[in-house]
Amino acid sequence: LKAGRTMISSMGVLFMMCTARLWGLERLGLLRLCSSALMILGGLAQCEDPHLPGDNWFGILIQLTSMLLSAQRWAMAQVVLQSPRGSAL
Repeated sequence: LKAGRTMISSMGVLFMMCTARLWGLERLGLLRLCSSALMILGGLAQCEDPHLPGDNWFGILIQLTSMLLSAQRWAMAQVVLQSPRGSAL
């Protein structure tokens, strides 16, 4: 169970990079994709059994939703803080 959580958590970097790209905050180049792939492979390497647990799909869905919403919150904060007008409100 812990191994599956570690594997899913390692995808948080990819969520953040894709969110930054979709919001137009950062470019998603080959070097960044390789970096993200290495982070995910590191999470896989920590798992003794790299298969996702079949009976905990609700927990996996909650964790993925949390990471997606966290990435959106970060992007919104970046838009507000990097606004050229001084305020995004």
